[in-house]
Amino acid sequence: MIKINLLREELEPQKKPAVEVSQQRRNLLFVLLVVGAVAFLGYRWFTLNSRLNEMNRRINLAQREKANLATIIEEVHRYDQRRKELERKLNLILQLQKNRTGPVELLKEVAYLLPPQLWFTSLIQRGNAVTIEGDAISYNAIADFLKNLDSSPYVAKGSVDLLEAVEAAGGIKRFSLTFVFTIPKSSQASSVAE
Repeated sequence: MIKINLLREELEPQKKPAVEVSQQRRNLLFVLLVVGAVAFLGYRWFTLNSRLNEMNRRINLAQREKANLATIIEEVHRYDQRRKELERKLNLILQLQKNRTGPVELLKEVAYLLPPQLWFTSLIQRGNAVTIEGDAISYNAIADFLKNLDSSPYVAKGSVDLLEAVEAAGGIKRFSLTFVFTIPKSSQASSVAE
């Protein structure tokens, strides 16, 4: 008769071959490496993405600030141009005022320096250069006038030049001279203040 044992016999665990265990370890190691690589790449992507977002945020802030500064710079340029225009106008006004008082000062000074025996036939001013033509009763009157011009603060030192002095009909002495007219600094300041 046949005997069947329904109880399972305790079987000895079969030893797996060493090759199969080594393959499982390699597979586990490979899976761990893949998971580690994916985790590293995920971390790296996350950090780079965070840095990229931060840089984009900074770029946007810088562009907004640049736009704000562009309007401020434009306003500064407008103010600077306006300031230059006002300075130009002020200089023009000061120059006109100086030119306005210049001929008056010249005539006043020349009339003050004029000896009684001398008179002018022409007085021409070109810039600061003045040419006077006139008549005198004597050469001494001409010499007195030249001396007065040399001592005047309105005449540049050493600029008086007698061009001609000749005797005309009737004993009258004709002369022509040039000099450089300058307005003293103290007189300029008082005329600008007016």
